[in-house]
Amino acid sequence: MIDPKELLFTVDENNNPIEPVARGIAHSKAIWHRATDVWVVNGTKVLCQQRSLKKDTNPGKWQTNFGGHAAPGQSYVSCAKQELFEETGIDLPEKAFRQVLIYKNTQDEPERNFADREHLGAFMVSWKGSVEDLKTEEDEVEQVVWKEAVDILKEFNPESWANHGYEKNLLSKIATGKNWGEL
Repeated sequence: MIDPKELLFTVDENNNPIEPVARGIAHSKAIWHRATDVWVVNGTKVLCQQRSLKKDTNPGKWQTNFGGHAAPGQSYVSCAKQELFEETGIDLPEKAFRQVLIYKNTQDEPERNFADREHLGAFMVSWKGSVEDLKTEEDEVEQVVWKEAVDILKEFNPESWANHGYEKNLLSKIATGKNWGEL
């Protein structure tokens, strides 16, 4: 369940830690904070989720990753591991998570008094499991499917896909089948 009082790992515009604040305040006052995206990949396939209709951002939209906000003092990789486990039940060691970028994400919705400012750590993990093996969190995830990266690129649009701005570039690289060392 989304808790507007949840404390976030807040930072300045340059990603330097500052005093933690509640999620609701961070989102209403455009305070920078840390978050993670975890891409689950099997070759050229990406594990995609449809976001829960209960989410405060992009409800019901598809996305290419799992993730969430970092708690005060939490490392990016620790957050990525925790969020992936909470949302899917996939439990991998931290060494399985490869950080591919830190992206400055902004999303403004003035009609909702919502201004998201994130230093988003994006990670990739390899997982060859089945969707049936997942234990998804109802408040976070509606459904999960494997999709070929090239097919996601064809259907990727802001009406049906959550988009931070870096996804198409990463999808293009995954679609080539190159190993992660070449990203």
